Amino acid sequence: MKKTKDIEKTSMLWYSLPILFGLIGGIIGYFLLRKQDRNTAKTLIWIGVVVTLIVTIIKIYYNILPYSAFF
Repeated sequence: MKKTKDIEKTSMLWYSLPILFGLIGGIIGYFLLRKQDRNTAKTLIWIGVVVTLIVTIIKIYYNILPYSAFF
């Protein structure tokens, strides 16, 4: 008979860290979860990168928009 390993599911609340704090939140989440759940830790980094890029693009767009000729 095989023994099954108890696998703890990582809480979905960890995803709020990079969503709210961007790359910094992703890095913090990575270092807190890297030993427990490596895949989720890597995902947190990627979510942090994507959120940071989206926010940066939006900020650049809205800072340039008032100066455009088609405003």
